[in-house]
Amino acid sequence: MTQQEIYNDFTRMPLAEQMSVFNRSALEIGYSCHVPGRAADQGFDIKITGRGFGEVRTVQTEAEAHVLSREPRSRAPEARDEWLISLWLKGYADVDVDGRHVRFAGDNLELRTMAEARNVSQSRAVSVYFFLPREAVRGINWTMERISKMKSSARFHPLLARYLRTLHLASRGSAIDNGAGVSEATIAMVRACALQTRDSIEEAMAPILATQFEIARQYIETHLWSPSLTTDQLMEKLHLSKRHLYKLFEVHGGVERYIRQKRLTACFDRISRSDRDVPILDIAEKAGFSDPTNFSRQFRSFFGCRPSEAREALAGRRDEVRFVQWLAS
Repeated sequence: MTQQEIYNDFTRMPLAEQMSVFNRSALEIGYSCHVPGRAADQGFDIKITGRGFGEVRTVQTEAEAHVLSREPRSRAPEARDEWLISLWLKGYADVDVDGRHVRFAGDNLELRTMAEARNVSQSRAVSVYFFLPREAVRGINWTMERISKMKSSARFHPLLARYLRTLHLASRGSAIDNGAGVSEATIAMVRACALQTRDSIEEAMAPILATQFEIARQYIETHLWSPSLTTDQLMEKLHLSKRHLYKLFEVHGGVERYIRQKRLTACFDRISRSDRDVPILDIAEKAGFSDPTNFSRQFRSFFGCRPSEAREALAGRRDEVRFVQWLAS
């Protein structure tokens, strides 16, 4: 099953209709909404996008600050059979959890069943909601019930938030054809991060490894120009063994080779964009290549030319671009 897109931009509606249209949908899941200090006919700035992956649905909202209040009216029957996991990309939400005031933000996930409406005061925020059928996580619903009553997502392993964030960003950037596979991986990941047992972790090994690789990749990209970026530092920062770290990068020839190739690519980019008065060896040294001969040999092996040849070949093209930019200014 391929992903299905849902989209609703309330700002395109007449101001007087925005809040009333939104509230008609909100009432179906037990809520009413208002913006503090504003009449209902004065508009509501919210955009909603979503996708479906098999049994899992995701919905992103970009909204101004607002308040959601519980309504005693009955909710749609299908809403009662779903779990909701909330992730905040920006902003926060203050939620009433069994009479306790709990703030959720960033990777601190909120979990609740759709049968339970909660009073929510939300800042201007970008949030993502993941809907899972209770039937899909049968056998651990009692664990999910317990987690949903906690003040934070501490009972969930923190890897779940990183997985959900990565899934959301990946689905925005390109189409994901294997919706059933994404659904299966997500449900397995929720099970593993809730139960944290050997069997559940083994069943979720594919999404776990993918998430750990993404965390490692982001760390490498952020610290690419740091001389202290080494395998040992990655092991320490990510709390992984050397064997496990190699397993993550096995398809790339190992983590050391991956870092070296990323640094060479970064050097190529900086050399090609920098002026001739910027020494190539200074660029190489900043990327962790202290031996000029070794750097030149590795650069030539990877790109098929010397660093100086790459600079000369691209210098004319860079000057041409600058000339065009000057003409256009």
